Amino acid sequence: MSFSDWEWFYFYFSCIFLILQSYQILKSFQMKKVFFVGAVVMVFLASCSKKDSHLRVHGIFSSSMVLQRDVPLKVWGWATPGTEIALSFNNNKLSTRSKKDSTWEIEIGTYQAGGPYEMTISTHDTTVSFHDILIGDVWVCSGQSNMEFPLERSMKGAEELKGKKPEKLRFFPVDKDMEFIPLAELRNKNHWFTVDSVQLAKFSAVGYYFGKYLTENVDIPIGLIGSSWGGTVAEAWTSAEGLKDFPEWKDALNDLKNRKKSIKELEAENNAVYEEFIKNDYYKSTGMEQKWYLPDTKANDWKPVEVPSLWEDVFPDMKDFDGECWYRTTFDIPAKFRGKNLELWIGQVDDHCIAWVNGEKVGERFGRNTWCGFDIPSSILKPKKNVLVVRVYDVFGKGGFRGNSTHFDYYPKGDRSTRLTTAGKWLFKKGDSLTRADREKLVANSISPNDYPTCLFNAMIHPLLRFPVKGAIWYQGESNASRAYQYRTLFQALIRDWRKQWNCGDFPFYFVQLANFMERAKEPGESEWAELREAQMMALQLPHTGMATIIDIGEANDIHPTNKHDVGKRLALNALKITYGKNVVPHGPMFKSMEIKKNKVIISFDECATELVTSDKKAPKGFAVAGKDKKFYWATAKIVDGNKIELTCSKVKEPVAVRYAWANNPEVNLYNKEGLPAVPFRTDDWPGLTVGKK
Repeated sequence: MSFSDWEWFYFYFSCIFLILQSYQILKSFQMKKVFFVGAVVMVFLASCSKKDSHLRVHGIFSSSMVLQRDVPLKVWGWATPGTEIALSFNNNKLSTRSKKDSTWEIEIGTYQAGGPYEMTISTHDTTVSFHDILIGDVWVCSGQSNMEFPLERSMKGAEELKGKKPEKLRFFPVDKDMEFIPLAELRNKNHWFTVDSVQLAKFSAVGYYFGKYLTENVDIPIGLIGSSWGGTVAEAWTSAEGLKDFPEWKDALNDLKNRKKSIKELEAENNAVYEEFIKNDYYKSTGMEQKWYLPDTKANDWKPVEVPSLWEDVFPDMKDFDGECWYRTTFDIPAKFRGKNLELWIGQVDDHCIAWVNGEKVGERFGRNTWCGFDIPSSILKPKKNVLVVRVYDVFGKGGFRGNSTHFDYYPKGDRSTRLTTAGKWLFKKGDSLTRADREKLVANSISPNDYPTCLFNAMIHPLLRFPVKGAIWYQGESNASRAYQYRTLFQALIRDWRKQWNCGDFPFYFVQLANFMERAKEPGESEWAELREAQMMALQLPHTGMATIIDIGEANDIHPTNKHDVGKRLALNALKITYGKNVVPHGPMFKSMEIKKNKVIISFDECATELVTSDKKAPKGFAVAGKDKKFYWATAKIVDGNKIELTCSKVKEPVAVRYAWANNPEVNLYNKEGLPAVPFRTDDWPGLTVGKK
């Protein structure tokens, strides 16, 4: 039970009145003085018994935050029931009382872009102050690893971090978390930060460049909320309500309702299993006992291997091998590096690793596909042939190094102006395998966000829903590529779901179409990634959506292309056109219609095909045509009338269908004059590779 201030007043007054009355009655007794003193003490103790407020403000609020302009704004949190909460903001003084369920909420009004402002929230025993608050537009940056990809690892990211950055750009990182039921609060506490914070290096590169380009073209503060998790599927980011029309998740959603343990409890059990494994087995192996990490280790029986690579892809006899493998190389220290501590990166390791330089352990990492960087003290280095040894331990799936050669480098700590690579030819030795019993135990207790639909929405999106936003940017799809036809409806369901859950109307939702990736096909054929791109493009039928096509800036050997600047800029072009009404071209040429003239096909594009050009000034590439037999052949293409494409193919006399850039990694060169690539398309609706896959 809790009392308000008036209730406490009446309580004190009644107590004093009763004491005075009792005194009159008992004044003839010897004990009257003792009684009176005791009663006064009782009143004093009662007056001191006012409960602690336990004031708590929701974790999305902090200094340096950006609040959404032009909408009613609220601040909320928790406190002991009945506690009076006072709030001061922009010369307004407001107050409320916490409810029986401990929640409280104060509406602070509607504001235009501006700031900085101060905010103070207080109770009888606690005061919380926030400063440097801006009013502007808030965007959510979400998806999987390409949205998570940090600024410091992006192309020219180090230079960007050292250069001048927009002062009106602010950032809020949401830590990775998952749960079976929707959470009201972010469990991991973070705070908003400015461009001057060291945290910026770890923030989403795509999000940063998107925000930077907006602030350069729209003179208002921009706030970016980063909420992403590498390798995750779209259904994990969608609410239970958003998935209710998908029968394939009906059983899973019902199962979540009946869960007796939270994910945190399961994680604790899983961690206990892993800790036992690490303690009793992980460090015990032939390689560790024989100290293969020492520089003088005989490497006559070690095999050459190209790094980065996954051992299942390189050695046929190691298919499905789980356990430890050892990698070894050497590197030199140039004169300008000598005497300096180094920073050394070895990409992403699948799953765990330990690294040694010249026999000295320099670090270890746990976790699948974790970015691995180590500090190397100058005291253990020598000018020539420093021996780098990495032990990789894989529990399930493929093992080894992911990424491309740009992620394998070393340089003086804090100075990336000169970077040397460790990628290339290394030596490789197979170590001890993981026993089936241990593997089954570890995998059985593993917890992945992809195991549970809604779990990321519940923990990383739902706590944000009461915080008004302008819109969202999204970079995800790789993990759903094998189910591209399902993604046609799933992705649109996610967009509708977020809009409904946020209750901000059909807010802008801009997304990135998958980049080119993997080995380039010599002949036209089917492609899961092409089907996923098509599914993404179908979401453009929803209002206030836009797509950034990046079919030209991917990397064949790396699912994480480092050019995030153009990705962020192309997303921002959509926002500038659709949300802010700027006179810009938001995307490249997009298919509009096809006209067949005997053996020729004329392709027309939408209004964004202002003038068709090719990046290499050669004939357009990437077009294929097919006849009624559904067999595609490369077509000869040429630009006609400035914004149309004429196609011919000697092997197809009566064409009926056209495909453009329909491959995992197509060769393309077609742009509009604004430098934006043509959007992949097909004119047929013939069943693809992923039909029926769920």
